[in-house]
Amino acid sequence: MNQGTDQISPSVAVIEHVADHEGTDPLELSPPLHDVIDPDALDRLCTGTDSAGHVAFSYCGYLVTVTTDGDVSLEERAHVPASGADQTPAASAASD
Repeated sequence: MNQGTDQISPSVAVIEHVADHEGTDPLELSPPLHDVIDPDALDRLCTGTDSAGHVAFSYCGYLVTVTTDGDVSLEERAHVPASGADQTPAASAASD
């Protein structure tokens, strides 16, 4: 599922998209996005660039991919720990 980010930053789009999938308020997501990835760095990597690429990371039981075009996609992970936090380490950045 994809969601463009024409009016909002990629980090806010990730929060809203995950909250929508979870059927919850964005402020209720646990852990907060900033505990998983630096939102400012995500926004800098995925906006205002002419190069193609993406950033992928695990968040709240989803594999989140944000392209340099600002598109957000979620892929549900098979197992979500009880805390709601995904134990997969670190984000990855790739160039397409």
